[in-house]
Amino acid sequence: MTKQWYITITTVILGGLLSVVPSTAVEREEKTINVGDTPTITLINYSGLISVQGWQKNFVKLIGVRHSDNVEIDIEASPNRVRITSYVLDKLDSINKMRVDYRLFVPKKSHLEVRSNIGDVAIRNISGQVSVDVVEAAVRVAEVEGYIHAYSLGSKVVQVLRSKGTIQATTVSADILLEQIESDNVKANSTLGNITYKGNFMGGGSYSLISTDGQISVHCLEEASVEWDARTVKGSIRTDLPIKSKKHRPLRHGRQSLLGTLNDGAATVYLSTFSGPIQINRRVP
Repeated sequence: MTKQWYITITTVILGGLLSVVPSTAVEREEKTINVGDTPTITLINYSGLISVQGWQKNFVKLIGVRHSDNVEIDIEASPNRVRITSYVLDKLDSINKMRVDYRLFVPKKSHLEVRSNIGDVAIRNISGQVSVDVVEAAVRVAEVEGYIHAYSLGSKVVQVLRSKGTIQATTVSADILLEQIESDNVKANSTLGNITYKGNFMGGGSYSLISTDGQISVHCLEEASVEWDARTVKGSIRTDLPIKSKKHRPLRHGRQSLLGTLNDGAATVYLSTFSGPIQINRRVP
């Protein structure tokens, strides 16, 4: 048998095998939807990456990538409301065949609601209300000025960065990271995860960071004006800031409660864990 004949037969066999192997269809869909400047955008997905970015245009640009014919994209639209839903036809199929990756560009003043089971979510540059509800997905919210509510059932981190307005983050087992925050109302609650806060404390503001088993870390400027109420049952509390005890006694490292003020105590900060440690660290401007 000649070499050329061998190559020809091999090519035919491989071609036949590949023809019977099922392939995953990947189909891109793109749509533009005219809306007002403050629409409510709802996106409901089962599996896939989600990216939403605000822009200075009065229309929504949607780019969806379906990874199989087992899932369909349904769009309901009006000038004030857009609802995008991924419909899975066979829920017993593989996760990848339920996957749709979304990229959305929406008016900056939009009110946004995102619900997803699996797949990371990234949201940026929104001044309206933002609500994110995921099962097992990392969440990253950045440069949002309105009310933020982020909820995660899984173990991947929830991040809120460079944002303003009321912030509420709740997780079961995921870590919560709040960084470069300019808000006078912050609530973070995790059952098993750690909570880290790096930001300013505004006069008259209220801040509550609570974890059952995780660690709480706060990075605070020495010039900040804060009234502290920190408590842990089985953990410890440590700080390198000149916090004055309300009982006028020196603060001891390793204690399990701290009630004191930094400067005038204009903001109120409540920190609580059951078994995790609490660290209040000096932050460099």
